Amino acid sequence: MQNVAKVTGNDTLARKVGGLQAWVKTNTNIASDATASAGDGSTAHTDGTARALTETMFEDVLATAWNSGGNPSMGVINSFQKRKVASFSGNSTRTQEVGKGNKLVNSVDVYCDPLGTEVQLYPDHFVPADVVFFIDQDAAAFATLRDFNTKDLAKTGDAEKKQILVEWTLECGNEAAHAGIYDLTTS
Repeated sequence: MQNVAKVTGNDTLARKVGGLQAWVKTNTNIASDATASAGDGSTAHTDGTARALTETMFEDVLATAWNSGGNPSMGVINSFQKRKVASFSGNSTRTQEVGKGNKLVNSVDVYCDPLGTEVQLYPDHFVPADVVFFIDQDAAAFATLRDFNTKDLAKTGDAEKKQILVEWTLECGNEAAHAGIYDLTTS
């Protein structure tokens, strides 16, 4: 989820997976003074002047993803931006759950845009505070280069120690199927 470029690696340099922000370029809303990534994982996005998240930004990037053939169904968002989404005009009707006492619900868990695209919003601790990602789950995958392998390590008293080894990467099947909003205010 971080804004880092991939590193191919060699005899002296370890490989590194490129973050989602280094892959998603086509359907993005970025600040006018920002520099977009190459969209192939090789370069990171360079932040511009922070802007407040708006419902128009949501609708615009979802529409461009849809026009590019994508169908993002998952939104990955941090807590600050999730609270901003709760103030969108589409969430103007508040509900009170019957039988739950005085519980007032002020949350947007599924966002449905004018094109009918429904995006389930998932709060995530690891998404940068100034970013919202929209992911088409059919066009992204966790790919293993070397599958999970468990090795026993030296035992200390009654404690059994294990080591898990894996080499993995982000597989971005169609970059244009996803969308992102970058360079957002975080306070």
